[in-house]
Amino acid sequence: MNKNMKIAIIDTDKNFIKALSQRLKSWDIVCTGTTNGASFFQIASQSKPDIIMLADDIKTPSWTEVLKRIKQSKSFENSTIFIICTKISTGLIHQAKLYDIQHIIQKPLTFSDLIKRIQKELQIRSHNNNE
Repeated sequence: MNKNMKIAIIDTDKNFIKALSQRLKSWDIVCTGTTNGASFFQIASQSKPDIIMLADDIKTPSWTEVLKRIKQSKSFENSTIFIICTKISTGLIHQAKLYDIQHIIQKPLTFSDLIKRIQKELQIRSHNNNE
């Protein structure tokens, strides 16, 4: 895996963030995590994550508000966003399309599936950088 890969995780479950961060570190991926959208911008503006994993159940502010701010910010224009949810609904799919989100991951997620998605994203980035 790319040793420079950085992922920011925003999820209400601290244990999920901790467990996923530890697993990703074993793949040489640098992780930061927070349980609310407000602190995300402080953390991520310094680390400039390649991938942002945003849970649809965060409340302060709501995930759609965080998503809107991410999309409006020049700091994250090269970041890929993965939405994490417990249930995929038509409303969630609609919101993802509205914000041009390609990745929706349903919990419980399998780590191997997540790694495949990250690797695919790396290949796309590498291809785009070589053009």
